[in-house]
Amino acid sequence: MPKKIPDKIIVAAMKAAARSNMRHKLSAIVFKDNQIISTGFNRWLHLGPTKYLPKANYSIHAEADALFGLSRRLTYGASIFIYRQGNLLAMPCQNCQHLISKAGISHTFYSPI
Repeated sequence: MPKKIPDKIIVAAMKAAARSNMRHKLSAIVFKDNQIISTGFNRWLHLGPTKYLPKANYSIHAEADALFGLSRRLTYGASIFIYRQGNLLAMPCQNCQHLISKAGISHTFYSPI
């Protein structure tokens, strides 16, 4: 378990959060052995209209975005850092915490750091 989050992880999280199109800008960085595996940020998805769905807006959480498409083999034993712009609390919600544990992430860090 890293005792301190590497500076490059923090910088990457700050840059990713700035890409968010939401009022509360969050990002998530999945890393292992000080190497970034994946980056995600929260945002609105504007979908539709389709044959089956009306036009709708959905949000994706930063943690889900960072974990999407990654195999458990990659994420097992990794860490995740969740950052909220403004150095505010960025604890994962219950659904995201479930995704994190199912992915085999062993350590969760969140701002403020």
